[in-house]
Amino acid sequence: MVTFGLSQTNDQPKLSWKYGIAGGLTVPKLRDNFDPTVGWTAEIYAAYSRNNNTFYSTIGSRNLTYKNPDLLTTVQAQDLLMSFGLKSNFGKLTQTNLLIEYSPSSMWSAKQTYFGSDKQIPKTTSVLSAYSNVFSQAISVGFDLELNHFSHLELKYSIPIKSKSNPYFVDAIPPQLRLSYAINFNRFVTKKDPKTIMLESLTALQNDTLYIINRGCPSDFRPKQLDSLWNTHFTFSPYKIIEDHEISKIQQYPNCIHFAVIGSYYAATNEPLSSGIFLLDKELKNTVYPYPVFTKIYGGRSSCFESLSDVSAGIITFNKRLISKLRR
Repeated sequence: MVTFGLSQTNDQPKLSWKYGIAGGLTVPKLRDNFDPTVGWTAEIYAAYSRNNNTFYSTIGSRNLTYKNPDLLTTVQAQDLLMSFGLKSNFGKLTQTNLLIEYSPSSMWSAKQTYFGSDKQIPKTTSVLSAYSNVFSQAISVGFDLELNHFSHLELKYSIPIKSKSNPYFVDAIPPQLRLSYAINFNRFVTKKDPKTIMLESLTALQNDTLYIINRGCPSDFRPKQLDSLWNTHFTFSPYKIIEDHEISKIQQYPNCIHFAVIGSYYAATNEPLSSGIFLLDKELKNTVYPYPVFTKIYGGRSSCFESLSDVSAGIITFNKRLISKLRR
């Protein structure tokens, strides 16, 4: 099944829980002797997001219709369907998720309508009793686009685990292409305490990248030396030393969480320059307690560092402080 959906949102804190309704169109992929028409789906859903992953489930009804021109018949099949899936952010595409789901369904109605001129053939008959696969299972893959917190757009393709056709109808659910639109009813954003926010962002940082901005003196270290020091002493997360022209682009990454400045910078607004390692948020603002806001590097004169060993000690201390924050 391929599913396509739409979403609307605004610049509010990310919602952990979402629930609402979804509706869409679905087109079955059938053998040559059948002509598919556009069907529909109606569902309710619930979803829980943590870091870059969303776990979700749905339950609803689906209506599929297709024609058999050779037999002058139309089949309308309706089933109760459920789904259990995972969406995960990938690459650097903002608000775009890759999804995979398992979908069981149970057929509850299947009617065949004859539109020919032979009056001996009943106009409408139930063919549900002739089904051998009333219960079906399918695996779906696709994409999800979040336009905002309050709606989303999905595109999925679903392949049944078991399905077959006979000259009269499709026994169970065929592969499908589906387009759907979902609306989230949860407008309540739970305010989190500073420690919870810190724990969530540092936990997410461990699976992402700390972007390091060099504000050291030219005499402090060469770029390769600085990279070697971080590679040797920093184990909390992956890291990348970046140039100034890269900053604005990196800020647009959906997974960008923290920057760190090494060298001379401000520990807080309206404070004088200090020398050390400064932890910043995605907007390049200084973090505040309980984050490890500023790690001083000792041994330097004025705003420059005196030796590589002092810088090493500073990186080691910064690394330990990040780790200790997650152990409390």
